[in-house]
Amino acid sequence: MPTRGPAAIVSAAGLVVIAAGTAGLLLTRHSTPALRPVAAGVAALPAPTGPIAAPPQSAQPAPVASPVSLTIPLIGMETQLITLGLTVGGALQVPSTTSVAGWYTGSPRPGAVGSAIVVGHIDSLTGPGVFYRLSELRRGDDAYVRRAVLTMV
Repeated sequence: MPTRGPAAIVSAAGLVVIAAGTAGLLLTRHSTPALRPVAAGVAALPAPTGPIAAPPQSAQPAPVASPVSLTIPLIGMETQLITLGLTVGGALQVPSTTSVAGWYTGSPRPGAVGSAIVVGHIDSLTGPGVFYRLSELRRGDDAYVRRAVLTMV
């Protein structure tokens, strides 16, 4: 009986793995909704039809509490947020110290719909600012904004 070479054994093993994987996918794939399991005690709902529209917006949007701190764990940054506006000349104010960041009050508050503007120093003549490691962040990294307690009168 002739001996098989290592390439033939590896090829045969590869074909067995591919066949087993394909069979597993075919056995676990359900093409019709009737074969998909439904949670116990829950009736299946039909898919919605017709146009889908956003819920109506009220004339007065719900108030959002002011942001008070910003934490970015990946770069070890935690800072208080102060409120900022515009200077007399119309430029954006900047925090007077490098140890805090500020939220521009002309932008939506973090947590509200829209973009928020948070301003802070990267570096200064006296040392690194609150955002000195900002360049290490990538899209999808977590940042947390803590808001003040909102009390309704």
